[in-house]
Amino acid sequence: GGLLFAKLMVPETEQTHDKDDAMKLIAEEDRPANVIDAAASGAASGMQLALNVGAMLLAFIALIALLNGILGGIGGWFDYPQLSLELILGWVFSPIAFLIGVPWSEAMTAGS
Repeated sequence: GGLLFAKLMVPETEQTHDKDDAMKLIAEEDRPANVIDAAASGAASGMQLALNVGAMLLAFIALIALLNGILGGIGGWFDYPQLSLELILGWVFSPIAFLIGVPWSEAMTAGS
């Protein structure tokens, strides 16, 4: 009902765009010439996407390792060198793991 009254109070004045308008925006030279060209450009796009995902995964794992190293160094100052992100997340999420049915003796491992 709220959307109905919103449209009545502030009607749409600009022209709406649909699927056909979007297809018109694609230039003729950007469209593949044939099936082989379409397959090649699709494969190139897929490879680029896969490489981007791999690079992001590598960067994310490197940042986690850096954070674990920093936490281990800080933990070493306080005579607790095994401090890591996994240990902190285990402490934080162990009550949630216990609430979903994990035994308390294993909740720390399941929480991390």
